[in-house]
Amino acid sequence: MPRSKHAIAWVNAQRNMCLEELYSLVPSTNRGLINETAVRLAASATAIQTDIASLSIADRKQAILMAKQFVNHLGISTNAVIPSLSDIELNESIEIGHRLLQITSHRGEPIRYYASIPGAGLIDNCIADGLSDSSVVEIKSGLRPFRSEDIRQGLVYAALIQLCRSGSNAKTLCLINPRQGCISEVSFDQVVMRAGGLGWLEFMQRFEIYVTNPTSFLPQGPIILLQQMKSICISSILHAPQINGIQKETRMQNTQFADKRTFDAKVDVTTIYF
Repeated sequence: MPRSKHAIAWVNAQRNMCLEELYSLVPSTNRGLINETAVRLAASATAIQTDIASLSIADRKQAILMAKQFVNHLGISTNAVIPSLSDIELNESIEIGHRLLQITSHRGEPIRYYASIPGAGLIDNCIADGLSDSSVVEIKSGLRPFRSEDIRQGLVYAALIQLCRSGSNAKTLCLINPRQGCISEVSFDQVVMRAGGLGWLEFMQRFEIYVTNPTSFLPQGPIILLQQMKSICISSILHAPQINGIQKETRMQNTQFADKRTFDAKVDVTTIYF
C-alpha cells in the first residue's frame, strides 16, 4: 500500500482503550498458544451464550486442543514441540478470553468467530477471526500496535464478502487487542482512501479484475511472473504505476495468504509495466 504508514498510524490513533493493559507473568515462548487458546475459549463461550468460567471441562479441553493444532500447523511457536499450557498460562488465556468478551460486548453486535468466507479466483476459501453484521473482526493479542498487515487482511475479507455476495454487509474493520485492552473500528472507505487514495468502488473494481485475471489487471498490461500465487497483493491494487515508459520491480516478500490459517509463503514477484 503506497501510504500504508499513514493509514496504520491513523488506525492506531482511533484506538479506544477499554481496559488496562494485561502484563504477562510467563515467558513469551508459548505466547502464541496462550493467545490462540484465549480466542478459542471466547468463541466456545459465545457459541453457547455463556461465559468462559461456565464452560465445561470438555469444552475447555476441546478449545485448547484446537488452539494447539492451529499453532502447530502455522509454526508460530518458538518451540519445536509445543508443550501443554501450564496452570499460569491457562489462567492467562482465560483472562485474555474474558477481556475479549468484555470488549466485544459493548459493540452491540454478536461476533461469529472463525467465520468462513467464500474464495474467488486466485483466493481460496478463508476463515476470518470473526464477522459481525457490519464488520470484519481481526483479533491481535500481542504487545505491538496494529500493523499494515492487519489492514490488508481485513481488506481481503471485506472485498471477498462483497464480491461473493455472502450475505454479510461488512462496512468497517474492527481490530481488537484484548491483551492491550483496546479496539479500533474504522470504515473500509476511509482505509482504502488513506492507504491508496481510492474510493471503495474503484478498489472493488480493481480487486475483482485482479483475482479473476491478474495479467490484465492494468490497462498497460503487466507481466507478472509468480513462483507461487495463492494470495492477493493488496498493494498492487492500491498502487497503480505513476510513470510512463518501463517500470520494473523485483522483490522477495512475505505474503499474507487470504486464509491466514493456512500458511505464509515467500513469493518472487517481478512486475513490468509498459
